[in-house]
Amino acid sequence: MKVNVDRKNGVTVLRPHGKMDDGGTSVLEQSIYKTLSYSDNAPKMLIDFDDVARVRNTGLMMLKQALMAIKRKGGRIGVINVGSHVKNPIVIINVVRDFERFGSEKEALSALAS
Repeated sequence: MKVNVDRKNGVTVLRPHGKMDDGGTSVLEQSIYKTLSYSDNAPKMLIDFDDVARVRNTGLMMLKQALMAIKRKGGRIGVINVGSHVKNPIVIINVVRDFERFGSEKEALSALAS
């Protein structure tokens, strides 16, 4: 897995590419926690699942842990492009229900930046 990281309007946008399996999950996890370590105030993140081909249980558990870590710092995390292209959409939607979900990047950046 590869993760592109951008910063827009004070929001860190993470774009993982590939499979969130045992190896891929650690790459995304490192990106999330690196962002948290640089954040002195409430972090704002957006994860774009558009290029994620598959999500395994390790990826789902990591997302839950990341959500809790960000909320402990008073931050917010949103997700976009969570859908049928993910091999097990019912599982990921059940996990992602705790995240702020948005229909587009523009909508997410506007909401998270405020």
